[in-house]
Amino acid sequence: MSIKLILASASPRRLDLLRQADVEPEIQVAEVAELTNELPPAELVQANARLKAESVAALQPQNGAEAAEVYIVAADTVVALQQAGAWCIFGKPADAAEAGRMLQALSGRAHSVFTGVAVWHAGLLQSGVAESRVHFRELGAAEIAAYVSGGEPLDKAGAYAIQGEAGKFVQKLVGDVDNIVGLPLRLLSEMLPEGALPNLLYLRGKIYYNISWTVAYKAVWRLLKCNVKEKCFKSEQQGQRRRKGQMFCLI
Repeated sequence: MSIKLILASASPRRLDLLRQADVEPEIQVAEVAELTNELPPAELVQANARLKAESVAALQPQNGAEAAEVYIVAADTVVALQQAGAWCIFGKPADAAEAGRMLQALSGRAHSVFTGVAVWHAGLLQSGVAESRVHFRELGAAEIAAYVSGGEPLDKAGAYAIQGEAGKFVQKLVGDVDNIVGLPLRLLSEMLPEGALPNLLYLRGKIYYNISWTVAYKAVWRLLKCNVKEKCFKSEQQGQRRRKGQMFCLI
């Protein structure tokens, strides 16, 4: 089936994931004020993804053959750390200092990565959410400083890129790696026509790609060999403070 896929995101990582699935989308960046209120993380990312998809959908023709072929894909990702029974949500750090504080908060702990995905087609909007669990080993102050100084974490939710140098921070992983990168293709494929992601392969519930990985992605392949039978992680019982009107922790 021939479709026109529009990615409502400026994220180079989401674009790269779609290209690895043998899809070349059109890019139309959504201009929306994202929600940052105290919704649970799974609801928050789904709500933001829907806002982005609707924003771009409003710019599309509503009738005709071209409109029938258009599928708009939007996504939103956050890193969430459970503390004292509540969620602390980490978005993109404002600066290097905040990136360092985020990484220190994640050091030696398990956290969740939530990505909400929304797909608009022919006036209908569907959405879903994927969750992956990641456990970081203990990180030293010098190691965190060196990673932050390289610039990689500054535009990433939770201040790290699992497909980059931060892959070496991970001890355990449960869930799909592409969800952590920013676009869970298995979830997305369920919202698109069959065959829309032609290079997507399934193996034991994990997503693999029929491509040659670059050096930057070798850490991902190493992570796929980790123990994926781990079912849950013990929540850290830590005190929580929040910024006014948001779920972000003061770290």
